[in-house]
Amino acid sequence: MSVSVADLRVFPLNKIPESDLSDETIEMALAQATVYLNTVVRDGTTSDELDAAKRALAGYLAYLSYVDRPVSDVAGVIQNGYFTPAQ
Repeated sequence: MSVSVADLRVFPLNKIPESDLSDETIEMALAQATVYLNTVVRDGTTSDELDAAKRALAGYLAYLSYVDRPVSDVAGVIQNGYFTPAQ
């Protein structure tokens, strides 16, 4: 079994809309997780254990990309060059 973007969209990233977290970002996180885990995997590790670790690490890395993204949709009004936040 192999972990895919669709697997990560089911869990743990099921609450994040695709418009906020692209498949490309998840693919990058999955690639990073795969490279890292392939360097630290021990003999005797089953493919199911490796897939679970990939899912957890890739989900974490993708989530970090999601929460670190710049978002500029603070509610408020700009008048005469000054920003007034919504009350």
